[in-house]
Amino acid sequence: MLKVNVGLSRKVSKDYNSTGFSLNLEGEVCVPLDDPEMVIEKIKELYDLAEESLDQQVARYEEHSAIASRDAVPPSRPAPAP
Repeated sequence: MLKVNVGLSRKVSKDYNSTGFSLNLEGEVCVPLDDPEMVIEKIKELYDLAEESLDQQVARYEEHSAIASRDAVPPSRPAPAP
């Protein structure tokens, strides 16, 4: 049995501000170590799972940001001069 730790990170930038996201998964690969192709395939599955989870987190953040900016009160404008 092989213990695997998969880590991904991503930075999302908007208007000169950035937000970082990171995710680490740890799991066990229960395939014989003498079958390297199967080990690599199982590790790829963990990376795919991590990437899908990170994509969902970023999408949730972007959705929340879009709603927040849409609902933001626009800055008040000075009254026009007579």
